[in-house]
Amino acid sequence: MLEKYVENTGADTRLFNIKLVKDMWKTVTKQRYGYLRCIIMLSAVLLTLNLIVEFGEASFMYMYLQKQFSWTLENFTPFLAYTTLIQATMPVIGLYVLNTKLQLAEMYIGTAVAAVGIFEKFGLAYSVHRWQFYAMKTVGYAAQISQSLVRSQLSKCLPSEDTCKIFAFLIVIENFGVLLYSPMYTAVYVTTIHDFANCFIFFSAILGTFVFVLFG
Repeated sequence: MLEKYVENTGADTRLFNIKLVKDMWKTVTKQRYGYLRCIIMLSAVLLTLNLIVEFGEASFMYMYLQKQFSWTLENFTPFLAYTTLIQATMPVIGLYVLNTKLQLAEMYIGTAVAAVGIFEKFGLAYSVHRWQFYAMKTVGYAAQISQSLVRSQLSKCLPSEDTCKIFAFLIVIENFGVLLYSPMYTAVYVTTIHDFANCFIFFSAILGTFVFVLFG
């Protein structure tokens, strides 16, 4: 049986359309009830900070462990595999238990996990033994559900016709973190590598504190 192919001659096939960008921006910035417009902007900042911390810390973790504790690739590879595994599983489990089963509000969970994330950074900075790094990373990735919580809360507050546009805006702003994390963490690590090597982890804690404030 042959399938019929129908060509939509009125569809816009261009890769970039400035009209769609303008429409997205109008949707983001239009006046909304209950300071929702401000919440959207703050959510974009929060997601960007989370991405900066996640990527920036991961970029220098191996060099830090190698310099301070003489870790080799044989030591770091299982650690990396473990952190990748819990990064994929812990947020899902945490979100299911806290939000779906216990029916806790997203913002309360977000505030709590942001505080846990700050604790994880301090614990990681003062860790010495290998098991401590594993334990702190387990705690840290359990706090990664904040990104899902932000989107979940917004999807419940926004009209369905605006959700896709708002989420597209969040992705655009969030990806600026990819451009920012490298110069920020490089400057911190290079400046403090000899006298205060774990400073970049405390820098993550500072950024995590801003995330905590935004949730609060």
